[in-house]
Amino acid sequence: MLYMLPLSGYGQTPIGKILFVHGDAVVISEDGISRKAQKGHDVFLRDLVVTEKAASVQIQMQDKSYFAVRPDSSVRLARFSFNGQSKNNQVETKVFKGGLRSITGLIGQRNKKQFAIRTPVATIGIRGTDLVVFHVADKIEEMENSPQGSYLLIQEGSGALENESGTQVLKPNEVAYASSAEDVPKPLEDLPDIFKQPSFEESLIGINSNRFTFSGQFYITGGRSDQLIPVAWDDQEGIRMIPLFYHNARYQGLACSGSSFKSHFKHLNADVRMNYHLSGYSYLFAELSALRQYVSPDNEGDANLGRLAGNRLSVGGYYGVSPEAKAWVQLDYVIANSDKADTGTEAILALEEYQISQLQAGADIKLNEQIAFSGQFTRAEVDWEFMPFTPKLQLDNAYRSNSLELGARISAQSVPVKLYTGLIASHVHYDESGDLGEKVRGYGGRGRLDFRPVSPVNLSMDLLLMRLSPRFNDESDSGTMEYSDRLRQLTLGVQLDLNTNVQLSGSVSHRQLELEPRSTFSGDLDAYSGQIGVKVMF
Repeated sequence: MLYMLPLSGYGQTPIGKILFVHGDAVVISEDGISRKAQKGHDVFLRDLVVTEKAASVQIQMQDKSYFAVRPDSSVRLARFSFNGQSKNNQVETKVFKGGLRSITGLIGQRNKKQFAIRTPVATIGIRGTDLVVFHVADKIEEMENSPQGSYLLIQEGSGALENESGTQVLKPNEVAYASSAEDVPKPLEDLPDIFKQPSFEESLIGINSNRFTFSGQFYITGGRSDQLIPVAWDDQEGIRMIPLFYHNARYQGLACSGSSFKSHFKHLNADVRMNYHLSGYSYLFAELSALRQYVSPDNEGDANLGRLAGNRLSVGGYYGVSPEAKAWVQLDYVIANSDKADTGTEAILALEEYQISQLQAGADIKLNEQIAFSGQFTRAEVDWEFMPFTPKLQLDNAYRSNSLELGARISAQSVPVKLYTGLIASHVHYDESGDLGEKVRGYGGRGRLDFRPVSPVNLSMDLLLMRLSPRFNDESDSGTMEYSDRLRQLTLGVQLDLNTNVQLSGSVSHRQLELEPRSTFSGDLDAYSGQIGVKVMF
């Protein structure tokens, strides 16, 4: 019954809130009542936060100061009082074992003497800073250069490690150590191993992250497809497509002169992303991607159908009212050119140039820790040109598309599972009518299941189902015809967090377009692909 209580300090005034929890951790009140640490729950005066190995707890106090309790740690919120501009405001935290990252809030900024972190052998004073404190209570065999005692690392600002024997003042990227209360704190040349262990700390915009943050990622995709031109450039989830769902599938497996065509494809994507944090939960971002795509036929050996080389620029921003509500907008521009097309004996399609201008806007609202709703609107304008050896099939060279997706996320309480389900509606209009249809309407749904069986591993399953209704001109009957095709895509993925800065991922995907029989198309279109990638924060 005690674990069912969201607040062990019922009747007290909360002094902070848990922002994020990774792994197993508990909060023990002053009267000894233990409760599981959960995101969104309040913390109270003299609460003791205890984390297991491979676990962390991130807390924001009422004065906007921030604490991140490291794995295998025991930290008490010993003192806290905050009342606007009062000089009596104070915050004191005690680290009995393990580590704590601290970013000062209003109390530390206005009255630095009223902010303190204490360990069994030393006290940490600040000058307005971002710091990490460790107290090694027992010898750790695998970390030879981290003997028992207290350590202080300054990441930003300045601070001091002091005890009854002396004081060591530190600047950014400097470390100090005291083995006991009688040992004078001294600077260290090398960073102790204790600071190199995974922290499992989640990056929270405007709270524990810098103004500028950068990340780079590289993905390799390869597969086999009944397609002539794989114009779909999927991201690492294999779901987002440019341009839109139907156009990516419509070129897969076109039948020319009554025969289908199979091909192998390889796709390389490398990009660099920069975030600039404005304030709170709002930030701007820019991303530049380099795209390379190669296609080779089954019946032509090593010959290439074509090689697309291009770049994508994305800019946008997020505006967050709170952690529970945010809106965002993103602009994309993609341009790609074919620098090689070896047709062999076949007269086959090959892109000469491809351009996309796309606007995306959305919003995300979290009702509570279990339920959240989201919406996204996409507007794309696409232009392309083909090589001169295009077959008899009439192709349009520009279109406009709109799509809307509304969804909900549900997080289970007892097991580490998240479920997303959404409804999708789309519409494509071609500037010129052709054999591929002048208009395409689509509607369907999407579901995603995320499961984290152990701390660094996340498994996912993504399913996309679409009903597509293209409208074609029928020259023989001087009228129009509409068909009802079905698109299915299933993606299975795995993600491994090596540490807070490096992430590995892999996925396998199967996409199938079931076509109603008509003169231009024949049969079902299939594509199989696998993808591996690495993402690095720096």
